[in-house]
Amino acid sequence: ILAQASRGCVCSCRPVVRWAMAHGRWHDLLTPLVPMQRRARMPASDLRAQFPEPHLMIAWFCSLFGMLIWLHAEMSATDSALLVGGHVCCLPLLSQSVTPQVVTWLAGPVYGTIVGLQVLDCCFDLLILRSRGGPDNAALEAAKLAFQYYHLVLNAAHVNAVLLCIILVASLGSLVGFSRSSPALRHKWLMLGLCMVIGTGGYLVCVVTRYLKIRSAKDFSMELFEGWEVVFAARINLFICVAVSWPLLFIIAKHPDATRKKY
Repeated sequence: ILAQASRGCVCSCRPVVRWAMAHGRWHDLLTPLVPMQRRARMPASDLRAQFPEPHLMIAWFCSLFGMLIWLHAEMSATDSALLVGGHVCCLPLLSQSVTPQVVTWLAGPVYGTIVGLQVLDCCFDLLILRSRGGPDNAALEAAKLAFQYYHLVLNAAHVNAVLLCIILVASLGSLVGFSRSSPALRHKWLMLGLCMVIGTGGYLVCVVTRYLKIRSAKDFSMELFEGWEVVFAARINLFICVAVSWPLLFIIAKHPDATRKKY
């Protein structure tokens, strides 16, 4: 029985050996665990095909160096390490194995975190705005309390890391979804991109610029909270953009073309 089995194994291996000899692929004989048919179909550039598209890498580099240039005056060594580390952690998002549907799945935790953080900040926005109509000492105490909160939160490394990842996943993820979607879905991604530009762009211009001043301030100043109505309006605008984006994300996630890797 053992002799018959060994003869059968030798006979079954002969086609493999002949194929390897004919094609000069002796290294295939050293990897018996990989099916012969699978190796024959595997192109030589299969590994390179997993690398991101050039335009995505350009966007990644522009994001990294753009933030370094924009925030270099406000950043410490820890902030610089967080910025570089956050960009490196988001590199897998650019892999060609990421489909548009995967991007929509990531949007759920991102949007949930955005809404949660903004709801907390709204408490202090309302505190500042409501105290404007009262006595001067009430407005001063409200502004001091808000300064302590924002100054503590904005200088926390873990909070800045979470905010950076949210910005990167939202911006780079939208670009990944758009570039790998079918023409039927690209107009949905364009609408999502428009919402992101209106919501996130307004937030960066009207809110983040204020946050940077509070973050770098050594002492409290009432001037830091003048015109805070603009901050509150930008936050409401962000809520509206998130609400408008949700139906678009569900449409993309359920579309059959969203499961394909690339078009």
